[in-house]
Amino acid sequence: GADDCLVKPVDPAILVAKVSALLRRSRAGEAVASRLEYRDFVFELKEGRAYRGGQHIALYPRQFQVAVLLFRNIARPLSRAYLFEAVWKQLSTGVSLRTVDTHVGEVRSRLRLRPEHGYLLAPVFGYGYRLDDLLEKGEAAGRHTCLSDVSQ
Repeated sequence: GADDCLVKPVDPAILVAKVSALLRRSRAGEAVASRLEYRDFVFELKEGRAYRGGQHIALYPRQFQVAVLLFRNIARPLSRAYLFEAVWKQLSTGVSLRTVDTHVGEVRSRLRLRPEHGYLLAPVFGYGYRLDDLLEKGEAAGRHTCLSDVSQ
C-alpha cells in the first residue's frame, strides 16, 4: 500500500516535499463534515449542537467536544490524557485529568448514556473511558448486569 519510497540517506528537503505532497493528495477529496450521525444521535459540528431523537440536548462547548470524540471512537478506549489534550488543546497534568472525569460524567448524564438507553459510557480502570453501543453489539439493554447488582 505504499505510495512512494525513499532511498537512504534521505535528503530532509526531499522528505518534507514528499510528505507534503502525500498530505495534499490525501486531503484533496476530503469534504469537511458538518454533522455526525450515530443511530439516534445527531451532532451539528459547525453549530456545536447535539440532538437525540430530534430533541436538542444542551451541552457546553467542551462537553460537546468530549461527546463527539467519544462517538467518533465508539468501542475504543480513550485515555484521560488523550481526551484532555484533544479537547483542551494543552498537555495534561494530574489536576486537569479530574476535569476530564467531570466533563465525561456530565456528558453521560445529559446524553443518557446508560445501559437502559442502549449505551454504556464506562471507565477503563487506570486509563480512561470507552463508549459502547449495546444495541449494535446485539446485547439486550435489560440483560446488562452491573457489579453492584450481583449479590455476594
